[in-house]
Amino acid sequence: MTNARVLELLALLGSRPSWSGTELAQRLEVSGRTLRRDITALQDLGYPIVTMPGTGGGYRLDPGAALPPLPVTSDEGVILAWALREFAASTTAGLSQQAQSVLEKVLGALSTGARRRAGSMQHLSSASSVGARADIDVAVLSRLATAVRDGAELEIAYGDRDGNQTTRGIEPHAILTHNRRLYLVAHDGLRQDWRLFRLDRITTAQGTGRIFRHRPLPYTDPVDYLERQLTAARRTFQVTATVQAPAGQVARQLKTAADVISVGPDRCEVTMPADDLDWALFVLVTLHADFTVDTPEEARQAARTWSLRLRGATEDV
Repeated sequence: MTNARVLELLALLGSRPSWSGTELAQRLEVSGRTLRRDITALQDLGYPIVTMPGTGGGYRLDPGAALPPLPVTSDEGVILAWALREFAASTTAGLSQQAQSVLEKVLGALSTGARRRAGSMQHLSSASSVGARADIDVAVLSRLATAVRDGAELEIAYGDRDGNQTTRGIEPHAILTHNRRLYLVAHDGLRQDWRLFRLDRITTAQGTGRIFRHRPLPYTDPVDYLERQLTAARRTFQVTATVQAPAGQVARQLKTAADVISVGPDRCEVTMPADDLDWALFVLVTLHADFTVDTPEEARQAARTWSLRLRGATEDV
C-alpha cells in the first residue's frame, strides 16, 4: 500500500458519507482484493473505517470516532506549519501557546527536507492580511521562501496583468502579505532595480546556484517598500470624502490606505489614492459611518450608480 494511495483512499472516504467497494476500487484503479487489503491495513492502524454488509459491500468513516493523525504530503505539511506560525503570531496568548505546541508536533512529524522548507517560511512577513486570495503554487512558494532565507539567486517566469510572460533573474529579499495577496520584494536583474512581484503571477522559480550579497533596500524595511509601491501603483484617482466620525477612529481603521485629517470633533476628511473606484467606495462603506464623496466627479458618479443599484435591491418586485 503506497503512501499516495493511502492519502487518496482517506480523502475519498472523507469526501462523502459512504462508498461501495466497486466505486472505491475503480477510483483507486486497484482490484477489489487490493482494496479490501488496504482497508484492513488502515483499520489495524486505528482508522475508524466501518465495513458495511450487503450486495457489493461498502465502506464509510465512523463519524463518532476520533481519527488518528492524518497523513499529509510534504507540501501540505509545509503550508500547515506556515499557517500555524501565522496564527500563533497573530492571536491571543492562550491560543498562541496552543498553536505553537501544535506547530512543534507538525514540524517533528515532517521529513528533514520538509522541515527545512517549513523553517524557511518564517521569512514571510505580514503588512495586513487574512489569508491569500489567489492561487499560489506551493512548490514555488517554498522555493522562494528558501531562497530568501539562503540569499540564493533565482530565475523566475513572471506574467504581468496583461498575461505577457518574461523570464527574470532576481535576488529575492522578502515575501510579504498585504490585502490577502502574497508579494515578493526582489532586486530584478532585467530592470536593474528593486521590484515587487505578485506570487500568483510567478509560474516557475529555479535556483541558479549563485549566492548574492544583500543590497540595501531603498526604504527602511520591506513592508515600507511594499506599501509605498502599492500606493504609487494605484494613483489613478485621488478620492476625497468627508466622513462623520472622529479622525482617530477612521485612521485606525484605514491604516495606510488613506490620509485622514480632522475637521471637527466627530468629522474628518479622507484622501485615498485608488485605481479602482469600487474598491475605494467599499472601503468607505466599511467605516460604518455616514460619508460624502467630494472628489473626483468619477467617484461621485460611481457612488450614485451604487446607490441606485442598492436601492433597487431592496424594492419589492
